Amino acid sequence: MYKIREIKTKAEQSETMVQEICRDIKKLDCAKRHITTTITALHRLTMLVSAVEQLQVMASKRQYKEAAAQLEAVNQLCSHFEAYRDVPKISELREKLKNIKKILKSHVYSDFTRYTTNELCFVLGSNTIWSSKPVRYCK
Repeated sequence: MYKIREIKTKAEQSETMVQEICRDIKKLDCAKRHITTTITALHRLTMLVSAVEQLQVMASKRQYKEAAAQLEAVNQLCSHFEAYRDVPKISELREKLKNIKKILKSHVYSDFTRYTTNELCFVLGSNTIWSSKPVRYCK
Protein backbone atom coordinates (compact mmCIF):
# COMPACT_ATOMS: atom_id res chain seq x y z
CA MET A 1 0.00 0.00 0.00
CA TYR A 2 2.90 2.34 0.78
CA LYS A 3 4.32 1.83 -2.73
CA ILE A 4 1.02 2.69 -4.36
CA ARG A 5 0.72 5.91 -2.35
CA GLU A 6 4.32 6.81 -3.20
CA ILE A 7 3.70 6.22 -6.92
CA LYS A 8 0.50 8.26 -6.77
CA THR A 9 2.32 11.16 -5.03
CA LYS A 10 5.11 11.09 -7.61
CA ALA A 11 2.54 11.00 -10.45
CA GLU A 12 0.79 14.09 -9.01
CA GLN A 13 4.13 15.87 -8.68
CA SER A 14 4.99 14.96 -12.26
CA GLU A 15 1.62 16.21 -13.46
CA THR A 16 2.10 19.51 -11.62
CA MET A 17 5.57 19.87 -13.11
CA VAL A 18 4.26 19.14 -16.63
CA GLN A 19 1.52 21.78 -16.19
CA GLU A 20 4.10 24.35 -15.05
CA ILE A 21 6.35 23.52 -17.99
CA CYS A 22 3.38 23.84 -20.40
CA ARG A 23 2.46 27.20 -18.86
CA ASP A 24 6.04 28.39 -19.30
CA ILE A 25 6.10 27.16 -22.90
CA LYS A 26 2.88 29.06 -23.65
CA LYS A 27 4.38 32.23 -22.17
CA LEU A 28 7.55 31.79 -24.21
CA ASP A 29 5.51 31.13 -27.36
CA CYS A 30 3.51 34.31 -26.80
CA ALA A 31 6.72 36.29 -26.17
CA LYS A 32 8.22 34.85 -29.36
CA ARG A 33 5.17 35.96 -31.38
CA HIS A 34 5.41 39.48 -29.94
CA ILE A 35 9.15 39.67 -30.65
CA THR A 36 8.63 38.43 -34.21
CA THR A 37 5.89 41.00 -34.78
CA THR A 38 8.08 43.75 -33.34
CA ILE A 39 11.07 42.78 -35.47
CA THR A 40 8.87 42.71 -38.59
CA ALA A 41 7.45 46.15 -37.77
CA LEU A 42 10.93 47.58 -37.15
CA HIS A 43 12.18 46.09 -40.40
CA ARG A 44 9.26 47.62 -42.30
CA LEU A 45 9.82 50.95 -40.56
CA THR A 46 13.48 50.93 -41.59
CA MET A 47 12.46 50.14 -45.16
CA LEU A 48 9.86 52.93 -45.08
CA VAL A 49 12.31 55.54 -43.80
CA SER A 50 14.85 54.53 -46.44
CA ALA A 51 12.24 54.49 -49.21
CA VAL A 52 10.97 57.97 -48.27
CA GLU A 53 14.53 59.32 -48.31
CA GLN A 54 15.14 57.75 -51.74
CA LEU A 55 11.85 59.17 -52.99
CA GLN A 56 12.91 62.63 -51.83
CA VAL A 57 16.15 62.34 -53.82
CA MET A 58 14.26 61.11 -56.89
CA ALA A 59 11.81 63.99 -56.61
CA SER A 60 14.61 66.55 -56.37
CA LYS A 61 16.29 65.03 -59.44
CA ARG A 62 12.95 64.85 -61.27
CA GLN A 63 13.31 61.12 -61.89
CA TYR A 64 9.62 60.52 -62.46
CA LYS A 65 9.72 56.92 -63.66
CA GLU A 66 11.79 55.78 -60.68
CA ALA A 67 9.75 57.95 -58.31
CA ALA A 68 6.50 56.37 -59.52
CA ALA A 69 7.75 52.88 -58.67
CA GLN A 70 9.20 54.08 -55.38
CA LEU A 71 5.95 55.84 -54.49
CA GLU A 72 4.04 52.60 -54.97
CA ALA A 73 6.43 50.80 -52.60
CA VAL A 74 6.18 53.62 -50.05
CA ASN A 75 2.39 53.50 -50.16
CA GLN A 76 2.42 49.74 -49.54
CA LEU A 77 4.79 50.16 -46.60
CA CYS A 78 2.67 53.01 -45.20
CA SER A 79 -0.36 50.76 -45.15
CA HIS A 80 1.33 48.63 -42.46
CA PHE A 81 1.48 51.64 -40.14
CA GLU A 82 -2.14 52.82 -40.34
CA ALA A 83 -2.73 51.74 -36.73
CA TYR A 84 0.24 53.86 -35.59
CA ARG A 85 -0.87 57.18 -37.14
CA ASP A 86 -0.79 58.93 -33.78
CA VAL A 87 2.80 57.94 -33.03
CA PRO A 88 4.82 61.17 -33.44
CA LYS A 89 7.61 59.70 -35.60
CA ILE A 90 5.13 57.93 -37.90
CA SER A 91 3.10 61.12 -38.15
CA GLU A 92 6.28 63.04 -39.00
CA LEU A 93 7.18 60.52 -41.69
CA ARG A 94 3.67 60.69 -43.18
CA GLU A 95 3.90 64.51 -43.26
CA LYS A 96 7.28 64.30 -45.00
CA LEU A 97 5.78 61.93 -47.57
CA LYS A 98 2.85 64.29 -48.09
CA ASN A 99 5.28 67.15 -48.79
CA ILE A 100 7.30 65.02 -51.22
CA LYS A 101 4.10 64.16 -53.09
CA LYS A 102 3.26 67.86 -53.33
CA ILE A 103 6.75 68.61 -54.67
CA LEU A 104 6.50 65.79 -57.22
CA LYS A 105 3.10 67.02 -58.35
CA SER A 106 4.41 70.55 -58.69
CA HIS A 107 7.47 69.38 -60.67
CA VAL A 108 5.37 67.25 -63.01
CA TYR A 109 2.96 70.10 -63.71
CA SER A 110 5.70 72.66 -64.26
CA ASP A 111 7.76 70.32 -66.47
CA PHE A 112 4.72 69.32 -68.49
CA THR A 113 3.73 72.95 -68.97
CA ARG A 114 7.26 73.98 -69.86
CA TYR A 115 7.83 71.17 -72.38
CA THR A 116 4.42 71.34 -74.02
CA THR A 117 4.37 75.12 -74.43
CA ASN A 118 7.89 75.22 -75.86
CA GLU A 119 7.16 72.62 -78.52
CA LEU A 120 6.35 73.51 -82.09
CA CYS A 121 3.32 72.08 -83.76
CA PHE A 122 3.39 71.53 -87.50
CA VAL A 123 0.13 71.14 -89.32
CA LEU A 124 0.37 69.17 -92.56
CA GLY A 125 -3.00 68.84 -94.17
CA SER A 126 -5.20 67.02 -91.69
CA ASN A 127 -2.22 65.63 -89.71
CA THR A 128 -0.65 67.41 -86.75
CA ILE A 129 2.96 66.55 -85.96
CA TRP A 130 4.40 67.30 -82.51
CA SER A 131 8.04 67.30 -81.58
CA SER A 132 9.13 64.15 -79.70
CA LYS A 133 10.31 65.94 -76.51
CA PRO A 134 7.10 65.45 -74.46
CA VAL A 135 7.04 61.76 -75.38
CA ARG A 136 10.60 61.35 -74.14
CA TYR A 137 9.69 62.76 -70.70
CA CYS A 138 6.58 60.62 -70.35
CA LYS A 139 8.29 57.29 -71.01
